[in-house]
Amino acid sequence: MSILAIHCRDLFDRGRLEAMATAAGLEARSWPVETDPGWCLVNLSEPDAFDAAREAREAGWRVLAFAPHVRADLFARAREEGFEACARSGLDKVFAARTC
Repeated sequence: MSILAIHCRDLFDRGRLEAMATAAGLEARSWPVETDPGWCLVNLSEPDAFDAAREAREAGWRVLAFAPHVRADLFARAREEGFEACARSGLDKVFAARTC
């Protein structure tokens, strides 16, 4: 089973992300993960999110970052650093399109 690494401390978001992983046939684990690279979802609202996203990318993980839709500052910074990012509300659709 493929791994979906998740960097997110918010329990509500975490539960949603784990359900999304299960629906996609993936096993959800907390980042960091010592396994072959796969997908890593990063909550940009976390204090160390950009460090985690860079670490994941450098380790060969495909990073999909997300944040509340009102955080234009986080989306701008993610774009500057070359990360794909989307609003938390649309994460399931964006992720599903990347895993199909």
